[in-house]
Amino acid sequence: MIFSRFLFPSKPQIRSLARTLRASDRRELDASHGKQPSAQLLQAFVEQSCEMCVMSVDGETAAMGGIAADAHLPNAACVWMLTGTAVEKYPKSFFKICRTCLADFLQRYDVLYNWVDARYAQAVRFILRLGGELNGTYRICNGHKFLFFIFRRK
Repeated sequence: MIFSRFLFPSKPQIRSLARTLRASDRRELDASHGKQPSAQLLQAFVEQSCEMCVMSVDGETAAMGGIAADAHLPNAACVWMLTGTAVEKYPKSFFKICRTCLADFLQRYDVLYNWVDARYAQAVRFILRLGGELNGTYRICNGHKFLFFIFRRK
């Protein structure tokens, strides 16, 4: 697995991940943003991000994530990540890389937050395993429950 920290992805990398998004990631995007093309959503996420991590496996973009500053909360940022099927080849390496990215992001911001599709049990478990907190807050988006999560600098 190749890991690039703070590297913004190229358009071919964005298209590569959009083509190979895991079904649960695609379902979460559809519920939160409607049926917009995945590549366009990814491009918008990249453009809004101030820092990013990109992971590749065997030349295929496996995952990317980043943080977008919050104009109303100067010590907080919205954290996001989308994964392709290639992350399943090296789950332990993927977890370690995500833990490293998260620690780096938390050096810049005290708090990272976002919402996760409650149906995406694997993502919820992953957030908790990385040290994220769910406080019971949720919202309904296009008929689906999204749970608020937060990571705090320790």
